[in-house]
This record gives sequence, C-alpha cells and structure tokens, in this order.
Amino acid sequence: MFWAVALFLFSAFILKQWLSSKSLNLPPGPRGLPLIGHFHLLGRLPHISLQQLSKRYGPLFHLRLGSVPVFVVSSPEMAKESMSFSPYGDYWKKLRKLCATEIFTAKRVSMNTQIIRDELWELSGELLRASKAGQVVGVRPHLRALSFNVMTRILMKKTYFGSKASGDPAIAKEASNFIAMIDEILEVGAAFSITDYFPYLSWLDLVSRRAKVAGDKMNGFLQKVLDEQRPGEVPDFVEITRSHIGNDAVNLRALLMVSYESMIFSVELT
Repeated sequence: MFWAVALFLFSAFILKQWLSSKSLNLPPGPRGLPLIGHFHLLGRLPHISLQQLSKRYGPLFHLRLGSVPVFVVSSPEMAKESMSFSPYGDYWKKLRKLCATEIFTAKRVSMNTQIIRDELWELSGELLRASKAGQVVGVRPHLRALSFNVMTRILMKKTYFGSKASGDPAIAKEASNFIAMIDEILEVGAAFSITDYFPYLSWLDLVSRRAKVAGDKMNGFLQKVLDEQRPGEVPDFVEITRSHIGNDAVNLRALLMVSYESMIFSVELT
C-alpha cells in the first residue's frame, strides 16, 4: 500500500512539472530529469558548464534546478533586454538621479580615491614597521582590514582597524561583531540550501534557518548605522542616500546591503 501511494505521488509530481513546462512559453533548454531537473548538467565548475550550454542553446536559455525554474542570461545584450522589464517608477528615478549627481561624479570618485590612498599608506606603514622588527606578516588579514576600512569609511565614516581606529572598547566590540557577522554570511551564502531547489523540503533545511538569523543580525546592524549621528562637513553614503530617497528604512537598508555585498565579495577575494 505504501509503495502504491508513493508511486502515485511521484507520478503526480512528474505530471505536474511536465504540464507546467508545457503551459509556459519558455526559452529553449536541454531536457531535464525527474526530480533533479538539470543538476546533472552542472559539473564541478558550473560556470564552465553554463558557458558550454549557452553555445548550444543561445544567450538566454531555461534550466530547472530541482523544482525551481532558472533563466540563464549569458550576454550583455540579452542582459540589457532583461533589464528593460524593470519597473520604471519614482523610486527608480530617484536612484538614477542619486547615481548621476552624487555617487558617480568626479568629485565623489576623487574623494573615494583619497580614502583608498590613505588606507594603502597606512598598510604600507604597518608592513614597513613589521619588516624593520623582523616580524612575519600574514598578508591576508592586512588586506582584509584594508577592504573593510575603505568601505566603512565611504559608507559610514568609520575606521575599524589599524592605528586610526578608535580605542573605544564599544567600537572594538562592534568591529569584532561585524567581522563575525560577515564571516557567517559568507559561510551561509556558500552552503547548499535544499530549500532553494526543493521548497517543499524546507522542514529539512537548517541552512535557511541560519541564513534568517544572519539576515536578522545584518538588519539590526544596518538599522544601527542608519540611526547614528554623523558629524562632519562631508556627507557619507547614508546621508547622501537619505537626502534623495527619504527616510524609508527598508529601502535604505536594502541599498546599504547591496554596498556591503560588494565589500563582502572584495574581502572574500583577498
């Protein structure tokens, strides 16, 4: 009896997937397998596998990873076509104005370049002092501190590491928590989450629970950044963004998160 029920449910699942794929006007793609979809086509280097598939099926093709449909865009021209479907509203206009008049201006780029030069000079001094003292230097921690300092100075006028960092124990604890939070996000982001591909198995997924905890911590940190006072003549990213889009905390946290993601990837590369 059990096997009959299991076979019936499995057949119903396969039929549902087949009918749903037939009812949609999907771009071309390879034939998938039951349950796993196209996972078997992704080798040890998925980006190479996707590049090979794009040669056969074109710059836009369709895959199914588990039960989740995926569209693969593999050319700049097709990416522009996809972007044309983004909503064009008041918020989008404000972001465009923010980028055009504040973030990507020559003045802003020059200011950010000066921050990078300051941090490189600071790093050079630390390496020189270590060399004169005959100390062994781990380069990666120094590069990591450099990446953090550059981004946190640009985003929120804070220096967490090095001789210019505040000696305030609260700031030191904040820096330690910040590092731990970033490490957790990196670890969770790289982990396999079964819910991403089989949503109906969410009750088995421990990674998504960890991701939610990490996301809540990040939201709390970002909100603290938004609530802080920022004295000084030169506005930072938070002040500039708030002046253009207002005090919408959700959108401000989202924009900060995008900026932090770029920092996370730069840190990971170091």
